[in-house]
Amino acid sequence: MSKTVYTRLKNSKSAKPKLGLALGSGGWRGLAHIGVIKALLKHKIEFEIIAGSSTGSLMGGAYASLQDISKLEDFFKQLKFRGMVRIFRDFHPAQGIFKGDFFQKVIVEVLGDKKIEDLSIKFGATAVDFQSGELIFLTSGSLVKAIRASASVPLVFEPAKVDGRKLIDGAMRMPVPIDLAKELGADKVIAINLYKNVFPVSPGRYGGVQTALKSSHLLLRELARRDCEKADLVLYPDIPEGGYSIFRKFLGHAEEIIGYGEQVVEENLKAIKKLF
Repeated sequence: MSKTVYTRLKNSKSAKPKLGLALGSGGWRGLAHIGVIKALLKHKIEFEIIAGSSTGSLMGGAYASLQDISKLEDFFKQLKFRGMVRIFRDFHPAQGIFKGDFFQKVIVEVLGDKKIEDLSIKFGATAVDFQSGELIFLTSGSLVKAIRASASVPLVFEPAKVDGRKLIDGAMRMPVPIDLAKELGADKVIAINLYKNVFPVSPGRYGGVQTALKSSHLLLRELARRDCEKADLVLYPDIPEGGYSIFRKFLGHAEEIIGYGEQVVEENLKAIKKLF
């Protein structure tokens, strides 16, 4: 009997902890998540779980579905102006600038209409119930609908309808979803926080939209900081703030932004390997 107990203890010590990635919100900066995943794969660092919030749900869900980081990287590098216009062409100012139907359609074209529970990597996305303010973890059902809901940025897309609820951007409650990664079974969580360089704000005149955007960054950065207190390791891609438009950030700088994700993994490789 004592021998059996000893064997179990020995096996439990040698078992590798399940690694989860918590991919944070951050709009166009989310391209850095591709670089993080690419570098982890390069160094054969295995992760079994991905939790995403907002842009983190898009990048994480896309990888969990495609299982091919090169394909995902190439998609964004080759994305042209016409492709962006397709995503943002359903102008609908009632509850958001855009309705979001074309955004969802493009995701289906790229990823297919898969269910989260059928993915080989455990995946979940955060969203917020627009009416109750409740934080929602989307861990089953349509992958595309989960991404659409989690990335429903207020004032940009109207709320997504999922199972009778109106859902908005998960970053409004949890910009970096460490709790979700743990709920999915992660023993160790690496968080990717994209808000490193949103402050200080450079001097100059700011219009109403820019002021509102910077103010929201202040809130999101603080929420992300609190989320990250629960992580085993936090990576902060050193993405510079630029004055160029969102279209140029996606279309002209994808490779550069992805590179910042790769760089932060290389710089923290020893700390990452110490988790095992």
